[in-house]
Amino acid sequence: MKSDSTSDRPDFASRYRALPALVTNRYIRTYYQREVAACSSLKNRAEVIASKLSQFEIERISGLRQAVGIVAIMFGIYIYIAYNLQRDSLMYTFFVAVGAVVVLVLERALLVSARRPRYERSAADKLFVIIRELNQNIDHWNLSSFRWHIAVHLEEAAKAIERIPLTLKKVAPGVRREVFKLSRSKAEAMRQLEMWVIRPQESTLAAINARLADDLCTLTDGRWYDLPEAEYGHRVSTWLVVVEILGAIIAIGSALTVIGLASRLGPVAAVLSTVLAAVGVYLLNVAGLPIGILERYVEAGERVASDK
Repeated sequence: MKSDSTSDRPDFASRYRALPALVTNRYIRTYYQREVAACSSLKNRAEVIASKLSQFEIERISGLRQAVGIVAIMFGIYIYIAYNLQRDSLMYTFFVAVGAVVVLVLERALLVSARRPRYERSAADKLFVIIRELNQNIDHWNLSSFRWHIAVHLEEAAKAIERIPLTLKKVAPGVRREVFKLSRSKAEAMRQLEMWVIRPQESTLAAINARLADDLCTLTDGRWYDLPEAEYGHRVSTWLVVVEILGAIIAIGSALTVIGLASRLGPVAAVLSTVLAAVGVYLLNVAGLPIGILERYVEAGERVASDK
């Protein structure tokens, strides 16, 4: 579906409504049939893809329906019992307080279970969203902001592909490692498309539409292992870097504190401050930050010590 050429903003509206989908499967099938048919890059496989995506969503929604139904029954029983208890009794107070907590905990547990991610299907759905937005916004392809938006969605799809083996349980550790290695190589190939859209060539739009259509068909067929792959480069967790930097700050700060208390601690201060400074240097090095920062901290510490 092409965007209106008079519009100055890309159309990112999904037009998917959760409430009608929760009520009837017909809405889900109609939605996917309409949206897939509007994607010109999927026209040769529209019927099959719409059917597969509809089935994925119906299975997901069915779990939510069961959870909502169980929670509604439990809440009805809770209200009924509470209504029939004497309001001024200790039992009423206990039941209202404890029963509310029990209902809330069970509700959360059921909803979390019903919404447990199925990454292969999630990746397929994310690819479909990208294809739909590309087809809806052809007129906006030359906008960097639009292409960056697509790159963000591609990263989300790559993460979903990378996590597909998380659902693989009770296999040999060696097998699990190999499957994760495979999924990471598939995710890396998807990440390469991010540079395609950030720095496009003349034929990039047609090429990426064709590539994503093929990948979507592969995923909906349950053959994620047949996706294109690329060499995986080791990635450092952002949280790990944050922890390393915080650890370095604490170690360096502690070293400065020890230097400041040198007159009270005596000879042990020199040893302790050296050890803490070494730990700080190591953590900064591991985090990939320039250790020149440490030199400024040490100089500040020496000034503090000399002032004392």
